[in-house]
Amino acid sequence: MTARSRTFWTWMLSLLLVASLMWTCTNSRLYKEGETSVALAAELPAATDTESAAHPETDDESVAEDAWVVLHGTVTAYTADGETALTIQTDAGETLEMELGPAGYWLANGIALSPGDEVRIRGFYEETFEPAEIDNLTTGESVILRDDSGAPLWRGSH
Repeated sequence: MTARSRTFWTWMLSLLLVASLMWTCTNSRLYKEGETSVALAAELPAATDTESAAHPETDDESVAEDAWVVLHGTVTAYTADGETALTIQTDAGETLEMELGPAGYWLANGIALSPGDEVRIRGFYEETFEPAEIDNLTTGESVILRDDSGAPLWRGSH
């Protein structure tokens, strides 16, 4: 075997090894139905201007101090497909569905939520309820989704 052919075969084996490792890593991710792996958070796109425009209350004005409310309730549904969504049954008996922001942001910064979990959610009403902070009273975890002016944190500094 010549030096040139040894170099060729060494290169080919290295390439095969790298391709094999990439395939293994890609195909070894485990998913639960309706969920996305936290490892994929970096692969999901960040919020776009279109997504930011969905929250006009934060463009140039802050949410009024008296507009903030705190809700208590029980999680009845949670999904993390594209936009994350949470449905709760409030202590007052109201069923309330809310968006939690882009899946990429939620998966990188969010907390575990499961049906039956007791939650306390601070937020405000615009066209819909806009959650700013969620405390999972069952697990003790918390996440902040919006700053004190009501601007979503996934938009970055504004």
